[in-house]
Amino acid sequence: MVVTGSLTLLTDMECTSFATSGTGAVDFGTFDVDCGGNFTLASSGVVDLGETNTVTIAGNLSWASHTGTLTGGSSEVVMTGTSKTVAGVAAKALYDLTIDGTVSATERIPVSNALTINAAKSLTLNILFAALDNSTIQIDGSLICSSLSIAAGCAITVAAAGSVTGAGLLTCTDCSVDNSAGGTWDVVGTAFQGDTTIAGGTFSCATIMSIQQSGSDPNTCQITGATTFAEDLLIDADGGTGATITVDVDAPLTFNKNLDITEPTNTVVWDNASGSLIKFVNSTYNDATAAEPQNLGPVAVDGTGLTLASGMACTTFTGTSGTLATAGEAVTATGNFAAAANFAVTGAGLVTVGGTFDLNGTDGNPVTWTDADLAVTGAATAHWTVVTDSDASGGTQIDATDNCTNIGTNDNWKFVSFLSCWADYVTTYIGMGA
Repeated sequence: MVVTGSLTLLTDMECTSFATSGTGAVDFGTFDVDCGGNFTLASSGVVDLGETNTVTIAGNLSWASHTGTLTGGSSEVVMTGTSKTVAGVAAKALYDLTIDGTVSATERIPVSNALTINAAKSLTLNILFAALDNSTIQIDGSLICSSLSIAAGCAITVAAAGSVTGAGLLTCTDCSVDNSAGGTWDVVGTAFQGDTTIAGGTFSCATIMSIQQSGSDPNTCQITGATTFAEDLLIDADGGTGATITVDVDAPLTFNKNLDITEPTNTVVWDNASGSLIKFVNSTYNDATAAEPQNLGPVAVDGTGLTLASGMACTTFTGTSGTLATAGEAVTATGNFAAAANFAVTGAGLVTVGGTFDLNGTDGNPVTWTDADLAVTGAATAHWTVVTDSDASGGTQIDATDNCTNIGTNDNWKFVSFLSCWADYVTTYIGMGA
């Protein structure tokens, strides 16, 4: 079916294909359209897809050559075909687009309200993709990013069986992103840019994953749900001189790999007033901001370990498993510092503790403390700990009398000495006439 003039629907319509040309107006009104083949808009007139109706398309969909006005109304366009294509044009938006087949985008496909990818279905983005402000993207199936893809001002939700994958870069500008249901986010690159909310989930990007400032205005990235960054994360305020990006942490964060705050000239603000736990698994931490180090809040190391490439500040530090390798950098805990059995602290550098200091090794599973110096304000105890080359003279003496081993060159650590053991023997046995 080719419309060269004007068309106004007065009832539902079925057709094997649909195309427009010429200057005439097309208005679907409130009526459904069922197109068994391709649906092509290539006219210069007004096309109104309708109100509260459904336009179902089994073939390819294109409005890339439409030079007239396209009105999405409140219609839902549903693509049901297998190995089909969709091609739109900037500033001419559909209202709702539902993918209920396997579809590839060969041109931009702006959507003003809701883009939905149904379960077990897929949309592949082969060219720059733009979703207009205030739209939602519901991914129950697969979104595959094969090149640079941009979502702007969108609310993106990934279902448990949903996935975001591909060899391209997905830039989420001024978006909210929710992967808390446990979907797969494994696109090669992701940039959370501008005023963005991350509502939870696991994000894995093999090449680049970043939180970035956009433009010249200050921006905030807010973490509102428990989030794991499975690969390296870069935080960067690169919008020009004086740019500021604030990372507002309101939920636990886990870094399986590296955290790099790499902004020596502009401003990165790390705000963890919520006191959410920041966990490192197998990570390197680098804070290259002009005012480094940022106070991360409560920090835990639970995995292989954490290596420092800069100073690190935290409210509390908990070493559960692995190694803290200071590599000559300073560690400041404004509150307590604790380490569990088998945890290790290695490398020169000063560890400053504003609260209590407690190393809790066990028989056969000692804590190892090597080279790092200490300045502790509160009570300080060590149990089943092996200590080497540590100067603790900057603060409280470390009570290391509970099964700790003095390898040597330690200062202000109190170990059980041979003389005290002999004195105990004399008091206990000889004093009793034994």
